[in-house]
Amino acid sequence: MTPEIKPFRGDATILRPLVARWAKEADQSFGLSLVIEYALADLQRMIQAPNADVLILIADNVIAGFMGVQAFQSPTGPELVANEHYWFVAPEKRGRGSLRMIDAAKQWAKDRGCTHVLFNASYLAGKKADGVAKLYERLGMKPFERTFIAEIP
Repeated sequence: MTPEIKPFRGDATILRPLVARWAKEADQSFGLSLVIEYALADLQRMIQAPNADVLILIADNVIAGFMGVQAFQSPTGPELVANEHYWFVAPEKRGRGSLRMIDAAKQWAKDRGCTHVLFNASYLAGKKADGVAKLYERLGMKPFERTFIAEIP
């Protein structure tokens, strides 16, 4: 059965098992916590926001992935830009499921009149970040920005 992607309209707490799996995989060596309750609250905010959505991947009748997306006015020009806020796909559904989520986010952005969409390859994802960056480049995306973090003592 082909995985389905759709905007999630329910209570974000339903996503708790996936967020817990994400938290377990996340690289927290940067001093940033991935607290499940905080992530669920942010997902709920995105579900309710007029300029954002949480897309879910349904595979074998189970929610197997999520991606927060939001649209915003570019601070440098008139363009409306979309941003993948964060996303997670259960390891057993990665590959085609992940590609379908990327395509769905691009379509979501296009449907809202966005001219560009930003995707992140965060090191919070651990060792997978480099692979994600290579995937984005294979899909024709260009590196746009580098972000650095420092803990403030």
